[in-house]
Formats: sequence, structure tokens, C-alpha cells
Amino acid sequence: IDLVARDGDSIILGECKWRNELLELSVLEKLKSRASLFDCDPDNAYFALFSKSGFTESVRSEASKDSRIMLYSLSDMF
Repeated sequence: IDLVARDGDSIILGECKWRNELLELSVLEKLKSRASLFDCDPDNAYFALFSKSGFTESVRSEASKDSRIMLYSLSDMF
């Protein structure tokens, strides 16, 4: 977990990957599983993924189905 932000009952967990490959679904799944390390309601947990090279189709698909998943590529940051 590279980023943690909390506001009341809500929490944002973030993972940053600076690689020359697309960020895979396993990274998102691991981040989601680590939310249990924090005392928070799972419905109030948000997940931010930052990737130098972008995201696999499976990650983009999950994000399109769940508004709690936020994806940021290098081009989004600059």
C-alpha cells in the first residue's frame, strides 16, 4: 500500500507501479484484500491505482463496474 487517506468512515488505499508493463488485476485484488487491515466499512473503501504504463483490460473492466476504483496513468498526472 503506497497511499492511505482517511476521512471519517471512508478510506482510500492506493498502489503505485512504475513499470514498463500494464498493471494487472492481481495488483487490484491484493490492494482490495489489504483493506481488511484497516478498521473500516468495506463499502466505504476506495482504491486508487497509479501506473506508468496503463492498465490491462481486466483492470479497466473492474473499474468500469465499480465507482470506488480509480485509475490514473502517467498521462493523467501530467
